[in-house]
Amino acid sequence: MKRIVAISAVLTASFLVSCNKVDSPSPTSAQQPAAGMAGPETSPVGTRTEQAPKAPVGSKLVQAPVGEGAATAFRLTNGQTLRGNYVSDRDATLLGFGVRIGNSRGSSDGSLELSICEADACQKASIPLKGTIDNGYAIFTLPTPLEVKNGRTYTYSLKRSMDATNSLAIWLHPAPANASTVVDAGGKDTGRVAKLGLYFKE
Repeated sequence: MKRIVAISAVLTASFLVSCNKVDSPSPTSAQQPAAGMAGPETSPVGTRTEQAPKAPVGSKLVQAPVGEGAATAFRLTNGQTLRGNYVSDRDATLLGFGVRIGNSRGSSDGSLELSICEADACQKASIPLKGTIDNGYAIFTLPTPLEVKNGRTYTYSLKRSMDATNSLAIWLHPAPANASTVVDAGGKDTGRVAKLGLYFKE
């Protein structure tokens, strides 16, 4: 009887030791992802090397009005210029000027130059098209803040650089009542207006 009790005690102790034992994974197996699963991401995928032009610091965006109806894409090729007018509806300090573009899913290249004038006093700004946002505003920070006056007309032009090869669209909308419309590179009135983003000093 004593022999049976002793054997039972040994078996019970062996079972408890086996249950409390935990296998530690090897360093190699712990660092390898399972088949079909990605490992830790070490660098972002699809990161842009170019930065989209940003709104001027201390500015607020006011979108110029357009008429009702669908927008159409005006293709601006290398060396071409599109011209229009902006009539201010306020007295304010204009820090930046934006126009809504389509950059063919990021493939537009070259640069876009803005010229904005009050009578004969003009200033220019240029931005690279790589890094701009498709169907967003191409934003130009003005070299010198422009003091605009309510009811005054300012002319602007957008010129595509000669080294451009890929497509760029300027989105044109139906014109609101009594608006001055955009003139294309050949001097033809398009009967439409560009979608402008005006960045005023806050």
